[in-house]
Amino acid sequence: MKQILIATHGKMASGIRYTAELIVGKMDEITTIDAYVTPEDNVEKKFEEYFAQHENDRIFAFTDLMEGSVNQKLLGYSQKENVTLITGTNLPVLMQVLMADDDVTEDEIQEFIDDAREELQVVDFGGGKKSTFEKNAEEDTAQGIENTAQISEGAASYAKKSAPKKALAPQSYDNSTAKITALRVDDRLIHGQVALTLALPIGILGLQIKTVLYIFIVGMFAKTFDRLAAEGKEKQIVALHYGLWAVNWFLYSLFAFFGILFGSDAVSALLDAIPDVVMNGLTVCGGLLPAVGMAMLMKMLWDNKMVCRELLMYIRERRSV
Repeated sequence: MKQILIATHGKMASGIRYTAELIVGKMDEITTIDAYVTPEDNVEKKFEEYFAQHENDRIFAFTDLMEGSVNQKLLGYSQKENVTLITGTNLPVLMQVLMADDDVTEDEIQEFIDDAREELQVVDFGGGKKSTFEKNAEEDTAQGIENTAQISEGAASYAKKSAPKKALAPQSYDNSTAKITALRVDDRLIHGQVALTLALPIGILGLQIKTVLYIFIVGMFAKTFDRLAAEGKEKQIVALHYGLWAVNWFLYSLFAFFGILFGSDAVSALLDAIPDVVMNGLTVCGGLLPAVGMAMLMKMLWDNKMVCRELLMYIRERRSV
């Protein structure tokens, strides 16, 4: 199983995880270690416990600085076959690894890094704008060079070295090759986190509704289906079949709409309001539904003579072994 470890100086690890989970939702496979937040932090012990716990997992470890102490402490663990250490972490490379398959290769990781590196650039729309601060700095530097040129050649050389370097032409973001080119994160709940947050409580509630519906259908309509089949009323059977499915999906959509309208907290509160004995009972009933379906099938196929013959054949085969 893929595991993600984010370890940085300070609280950068928790911060970048929070940003990532705004987009993809909560992910249990992410672990963060905020190193040196307090003087009592024992980073080595935290690493030791983490790698011991995930000894058989595929681990991708992200750090902030190549020469930083956090990255240095992980170099030994990176020698293991199941560990990949990535430093200089930014959000694009983290997101691509998060959404990659568990069997992602080292070559693919390198491609992710190359793509994410392209995302680090100055954003400029080609207007050639220059801040007043930059203009003043260039004028002051030029004046300083002119004044000090008469003092000594060494001083003039130093002044030239201290002059700001000409900025490289910014790359156009239209030519980006990264798989993730832009991210929008806000607090208006308009991204995939909504679906992921609602899916679990609505899914649990939907399973219980499904159990209740099946119990109701089996109890109330089994005899009706038998009667219609005996009378050869095929059209009525089809109509009743689709009618019951329409009711089923209407109730599903009703509770899904309820969750979207009032939020996952309301659905969770509704689930919590249902007594445990009822939830456990519905779970048990749901487990029995396949057996009930098989019983209904055998009811139509049952034949006493056939059963007796099959039983005798089974006994004969067992005795001949």
